[in-house]
Amino acid sequence: MRTMNVSCLKKEFQYCMHACGFIHDLMFTNSRESLEYWYGQGIRLFEVDIDVACDGMYVACHNFNKETFEKMELEEIPEQCTGTWFRQQKLYPYATGGLTPLTLDDIFGLLQRYPDLLIMIDPKIYSYDGTCALLEKMRSETGRAGIDGKRILFETYNEDMIRATEGYREVFQYQYCVDDEMQMGSSEMIRSWEMERLVRFLKAHNIFILSWPWKFAVESLEKLKRLKEEGFVIFSKTRNDILQDLLKRAGINVNIIDHLVTDAQKKELEHYRKTYFEAYEGRINRVFGAGK
Repeated sequence: MRTMNVSCLKKEFQYCMHACGFIHDLMFTNSRESLEYWYGQGIRLFEVDIDVACDGMYVACHNFNKETFEKMELEEIPEQCTGTWFRQQKLYPYATGGLTPLTLDDIFGLLQRYPDLLIMIDPKIYSYDGTCALLEKMRSETGRAGIDGKRILFETYNEDMIRATEGYREVFQYQYCVDDEMQMGSSEMIRSWEMERLVRFLKAHNIFILSWPWKFAVESLEKLKRLKEEGFVIFSKTRNDILQDLLKRAGINVNIIDHLVTDAQKKELEHYRKTYFEAYEGRINRVFGAGK
C-alpha cells in the first residue's frame, strides 16, 4: 500500500483528477463513475469537493444548492435538500444516462476498496467551527474503518481553517491554497501576508503542501521558486495536461487536471500550446533554468 506523504509526492510528477475528472464531456461531476474511470486509466490521486447538506450529511458537490442541481438535470428538487435525497439521485440523467453521486462515507468506502487510492478533499466549509466538525467526522470514520488518514489530503484556505487543524494535525495531511480566483472565508487576510510570515505560520502548523492554480503561479514565478526552496510540495491546476513540460520545469509536483488529452485533442490544441510556450517558456527558463 502506498502512503501519501511529502517525500512520495516529491519523487515523481503526477496527476490529480479535479472533481474526480472529466466524463461524458462533463466536468465537476464528483461522481463515482468519473473516479472509477480515471482510476482505471492509472490515476491514483483525486480531488473531491465536499459540502454539507441541511441534514448535516457531507456530500461530494461543489455547490450544494438548487442552481447546481438544475445544471445536473435533477427534477422535483425539494425546498430542503438533504444528503439522503442527494445520494438517491442520478446526476445528468439525460446527458449520460445517470451518474452516481458520492457522499463522504462513500469516499471512505472507496478508500477501503482501493488501497492505493489517495484523496484530496476540497472543503466548501471555510469557518473554524465548520472545519472542526468536518475533521472530527473524518477522524471518527477513518478510525472506525481502519483507513490511514495520511491517504487524505485536506485543503485549507484561511487562518481559521488552518487553526482548526491543530487538534487533528497528526491524523491527516494538510494543504494551503496560496491564491485563487475567489476568497474563501477570511482568506484575503492571510493571502496578504509577507512571505516570511506565511512560511513560518504554515510550517508551525505542519503544512508543507501547497496548491496554486497555474494561471496565478506562472505570473509569480519568483514567489513560486522561493516556496520550492522552502521545501513545499506544489499542486497546480490546469484544464488538461498539454502544459506539463512547463509545469515540470517550474518544479510543480502534482498537476490537477480535468482530463488527459487524446492524440487528436493534442493536435487540435497544438497552436494554443505553441503560443503559450512562446509567452511563458522564456520566463520560466530565466527563473528556474532551462531544461529542468
